[in-house]
Amino acid sequence: QVLPHGRLDGAVVLVPLYRCGPRPRWQATPDARLSLICLLAAWRAGGVVAPVTPDLLRPAKDPLGLEFMPANYLQETPMVLEQWCPSVVLSFGELDNLLARTALPGGLWSASRGCAHLMAGLRPVERGR
Repeated sequence: QVLPHGRLDGAVVLVPLYRCGPRPRWQATPDARLSLICLLAAWRAGGVVAPVTPDLLRPAKDPLGLEFMPANYLQETPMVLEQWCPSVVLSFGELDNLLARTALPGGLWSASRGCAHLMAGLRPVERGR
C-alpha cells in the first residue's frame, strides 16, 4: 500500500540517520544499522531520501551556554522539517517521538495530507546451520 507496484518513483522518503562512531560495532548500534538499511531500501525503490539527523533537529544552543530543560519538556517541531513534504516518513530511534508527532491530526505531515508514517525496526533472524 505504501509502495505502489513496489516502487517509490521519486517520492521523498524522510529517513533518520544515526551514526555508530569511528569503529562500527553493528551489534551495539542497531539504529545506525537500521538507518543504512532504510537508506539503501529507499534508493533501491526509486525514492529520494531526505536525511534527518538528531543534531539537525536539536534546538540551537544559547550563545552564553545556558541550558534549561524541565523534565517534562516537549520539543516543538523544528522549522527545518518544514522544507520537506515527504510521501513516507520512517520513524525509529532517538527521533521516534518527534517524528511520530508529525503524523498526529493537525501535524506537519498527518495522514490527511497523504503522508505515510512507518515505524521501522529490526527483528533478529535465526541463521540456518
